[in-house]
Amino acid sequence: MGYYLKIHKKVTIGILLYLSGTLLLYYMGPFRWETRSPIYFIAINILYLLALWMGLFIGARTRGGYSNMSYAQENRVKRLLLPMSLLNVVITLINIYRGFGLASMNPTHLINRIVFGVNDLGAGYELAISALEGVSGADLVGGKLFTYINFFWQIFDFNIILLDLYYYKKSSSLQKLITIFLIIETCVRYVAIGTNIGIFRLVVAVVVVFVIGLLRGTVVTNKTEHEKRVLKRKKSYVKYIIIFAIVVVFLFFIKTMEGRAGGNYIWEFSTYNIGGIYINKDCVFFKLFPQAFYMPIIMISAYLTQGYYGLALCLELPWKPMFGLGSSMGIVDLLTKRGIDLNSMTFQQRAEELYHWNSRVQWASMYTWLANDISFIGVIICMLVIGIFISKVLKDALLSNNPFAVCLMVYLTIMVFFIPMNNQIFQTTYMLFGFAYILFRWITTTRVKII
Repeated sequence: MGYYLKIHKKVTIGILLYLSGTLLLYYMGPFRWETRSPIYFIAINILYLLALWMGLFIGARTRGGYSNMSYAQENRVKRLLLPMSLLNVVITLINIYRGFGLASMNPTHLINRIVFGVNDLGAGYELAISALEGVSGADLVGGKLFTYINFFWQIFDFNIILLDLYYYKKSSSLQKLITIFLIIETCVRYVAIGTNIGIFRLVVAVVVVFVIGLLRGTVVTNKTEHEKRVLKRKKSYVKYIIIFAIVVVFLFFIKTMEGRAGGNYIWEFSTYNIGGIYINKDCVFFKLFPQAFYMPIIMISAYLTQGYYGLALCLELPWKPMFGLGSSMGIVDLLTKRGIDLNSMTFQQRAEELYHWNSRVQWASMYTWLANDISFIGVIICMLVIGIFISKVLKDALLSNNPFAVCLMVYLTIMVFFIPMNNQIFQTTYMLFGFAYILFRWITTTRVKII
């Protein structure tokens, strides 16, 4: 238990330092965020962090055992994984064609589009957007039927990749080959259209699954001296893996954003803005770093801090309860398109109408999306519960052989990273359906006490 608590402590410190650092960047970064009700804003953010920390603390120390999956349960998962992975390869290939706006499966057209997108990420991004303008699912490869297949397949798509990664070392040569091909296929799908999020999810998945695999042995007691030396060496790998992953994501992020922008120095201080908020020329970062670093600083700050500004705007608005339907942008958009106008009730849409902060282009933090359902005060309790939940899942991921606990840790890692930006695991139906499925599988296969 002591080994687990040491790992948990490092995870807790990492989460709190990251979220505190994004708040600090909000105040000291390159954008002139003019915070309305600054005392209320900082107080509510501190309360959210304290509640999250308390939840992490309580969750790590409350009793509640864990247990390995039965042989029969795990064997069923392994048996289904190969055919599901093969099907995922086919569906992903069709979606690559559809993502390019293609109406037929012409290999030459596909290769040309991939090469074009990889060579120029910005142009690939613009072409992918323009190719889908005014195009319905019926006009693409697979037609309208495949649109419905895709809607259903969202439950399994990302989860199959996670399980492929989890069982990679123990899988057959054929399964390994399919896993590698699926990962390459997924990378091509997102790189060729210059999109960051798909690559980010994949990198997080690889790192979390691999790191948990390394750390699992460290929580086992009664090890021999040789085992202790091996585990010590494995633990030293973890920091290098994490640093490497951060560098990969950072470089790809810079490359895609630079491509979309059209060059290194389009960041004219007098004109560049996010939602009408301009750059502060006197920012301390511009004094500490040379001009070559300006663009990365501006882009990273834009991603990590604009959600806090959206939160500050929404804190000025009264709460309209949405009864569990307002936390997911995917669900809000889905139901609004079908005549149930949920969008007008959200904090984000009302902030757009009042302050012109675009509800679909700019962000407003995960806190704001949760507040649509439970109010900003209710989010304090929610963050406490999230902290407990993270601790429970982390414990199960480290102490049992439950693959669904490890898969959940991938989702929760993504969620924590996007707290300042949006409710990422509920943002789209793709992530929401996948998360809901893996959560259900974890609850039904673990003996960890949820409450």
